[in-house]
Amino acid sequence: MFRWLSTSLEATTVAIRRDFEGFFAFENLVPHAPDMVRDVVYDIAFHSRMHSARAGENLTFVLPEEERRPLYEAEAGKIKYFYKRFHESLSDERTIFVLKESRNPDPQAIMALWQLLSGKAGRPVRLLWVKPAGQEGLAATVKPVTEHILCGYVSSFAPHSKADAFAAEDWRSLLAQTLEHFS
Repeated sequence: MFRWLSTSLEATTVAIRRDFEGFFAFENLVPHAPDMVRDVVYDIAFHSRMHSARAGENLTFVLPEEERRPLYEAEAGKIKYFYKRFHESLSDERTIFVLKESRNPDPQAIMALWQLLSGKAGRPVRLLWVKPAGQEGLAATVKPVTEHILCGYVSSFAPHSKADAFAAEDWRSLLAQTLEHFS
């Protein structure tokens, strides 16, 4: 749903419920990976130019705070832009929210997220929940869960280190089927 961050379904739901209040505050950011930071309040990680490196067992920021601040300000501007786009997408009835979940979440958690998004939008939103096909032979297929929620299956997700190594044909098929379903 938010391709610009790495998060769990639970953390996404909390962030939306709180309307992202205090989201990405400088004082709440800690190193998460060499090129990522994590907001400890929301437990959401972001790709960042505020790089870190291993110091024993821990990651520490490479730059001191005064040199990270300008990087943070630029990134905070992007986060505000993405937040604005998210709110615009809530008001656009054509929007189909896509939730890519590599774990197998509780369907009630998916329903809770859908209800939250629908409440924020003031109407039923459309949601495509994408998960690995596993051994079920469902790759590149879409199944209705409810009138407004579809579950799509892909053969595999791209690893974090190679985001461009995704199952393109599966995704094309899912998107075509989803558009057809919601048209």
